[in-house]
Order: sequence, then C-alpha cells, then structure tokens
Amino acid sequence: MWGLLVPMLVAVVAAFGAATVQRRLRPDWATWTLTALAGGSALAVLWAVSVLAVSFALEQPTLGAVFGWCRAVFSTHDRVSAPVGIAAWIALTLMATSGVRHLSRRRRASAAPEDDVIQSQDPVAFAVPGRPGRIVVSTGMLDALDEDERRVLYAHERSHLRRHHHRFLHVAEAAAAAVPFLRPLSHQVRFATERWADEDAATAVGDRHVVARAIARAALAASGTPDRHVALSFTGCTARARVEAMLQPSRRTPWASMSLAVLGVLTLGVSIAGSGIQLHHLVEFIGHICRV
Repeated sequence: MWGLLVPMLVAVVAAFGAATVQRRLRPDWATWTLTALAGGSALAVLWAVSVLAVSFALEQPTLGAVFGWCRAVFSTHDRVSAPVGIAAWIALTLMATSGVRHLSRRRRASAAPEDDVIQSQDPVAFAVPGRPGRIVVSTGMLDALDEDERRVLYAHERSHLRRHHHRFLHVAEAAAAAVPFLRPLSHQVRFATERWADEDAATAVGDRHVVARAIARAALAASGTPDRHVALSFTGCTARARVEAMLQPSRRTPWASMSLAVLGVLTLGVSIAGSGIQLHHLVEFIGHICRV
C-alpha cells in the first residue's frame, strides 16, 4: 500500500516545490510548468486512490466471486484495510462529484453576451475562446481607460486568445476540482497566464509603464463590483503584483530557477512513469500466478 502512496506524495511535493520559484520564472515558462505539475499531481493522486479503492472492493468475497477474481493474488500482498479502503471510496466519490460540478460551472461560465461591447457601467473585460475568439468589453470599462490604456486592454485579451490560455486554466482548475489541496497551484496558474498576457501587451504597446497604469486603473474601477468569475478577465488576479512586475524591467529567467522548475516536472514524470511500470509488473504477475 505504501508503494502506491509514494508516487502521490512525490508528485505533490514536486508540484508545490516548483511553485515556490514560479515568480522568478518567465510567465510563459511558469504557465507551462505549473500546469504540467497541477495536472500530473492530480493524476498521481487519482491513480493512488483508485488503486486502493478498487483493490479493497475486489478483495471482498462477494465481489471476488462475481468477477471470478483469482484468490491466489490476495496471499501475495498486504490486504487493504477496511478504514483505508472505505476512505479511498469516499475520496474517489468526492473527487468525481467535484469534477462534475466543475464541468457544470464551466459550461455556465462559458455563456457570453452576444455583443462585443455591452451597455453596462460595471467595468468588465474578458476574452471568450472559440473559433474565432471574441473580446467582450463593457462601456463602463472603456470609459474608465484612456486611448493608450484601451490598446493595452485589447492587446492583453488578444494574448489570452492567441496563446490559448483557457486550456491551461481548464487543466489547472480541473485538477483543483478533483484534488482540492491543489487549488493554490491553480491560482498560481491563473496568475501566470495574466502575467503572460501583460508581457505580450507590453510588447505590443512598447511601454511597460502604460501597461502598469492600465492594470491599476482597471482594478481600481472594478473594485466593489461583483465577482463574475470570468476566467480570462483583464481585472483582478492580484493586480498589485502584476503592476509591480510591469514596473520592473523585463528580465530573463535565472538558470537556477529554470533548473528547479524543470527538476520538479521531471520528478513528477518519473513518479508517474514508475506507477505505470508498477501496474505493468502487477498485471504480468497476476497473469503468471493465475495462469490467465
């Protein structure tokens, strides 16, 4: 049983260990790295919980008789105790329920207004993925920004669409829905995508200070308005940290930070690969002793 838990623990430690250096990574590197770690960690946890739950179920005499499971297998390893097996089934049920709820919320959130400019004094702006994607902005947001800041807004949202940031968010949010303690990692993926779009906007307009001013003014205008839970929104998502980052000159990612991030991803990959090898050996072993 402990052999099943090791990949899960390694995956989670690698994910949060790499997350500690994400602010020192370039935003695109941070987005890719954290998304891979979030998705891989969720898979590792799901794998361990599923194996414990299924093993406990198949060790029950009634189910074993129904499926014709070879009883010789049970004498070759430690049995899954009832508390662990029941807890695994409860966790698996909660993970599945949370995943279904996440998909339902995602469908509701994907509904967008038909107009690209909505008549509302609430300052909102967000990108709607699709073919083609759309940028929806309220009149309240346009009124809050000057001409240069509007250029920043549209450059930011076009970056979300061009870079397909919604796909990274889907993976990270699905991982957090299935494994709740990965939610901080999901928040960091969201922040990284916003930083990535900010950097693209700075490249497009050619002035980092204008981008910082646009973020600050949009966040100030949106303060006090209801949270719309829009995934690819221009406002929110730790605006202060984004402004501070834009006021600093663009810099390359230090090799030490990049190496730590790569090490975290490789550790996670090795952990999951080890689980797959264990599964292959287990299937071969069962086939041998049960003469399948």
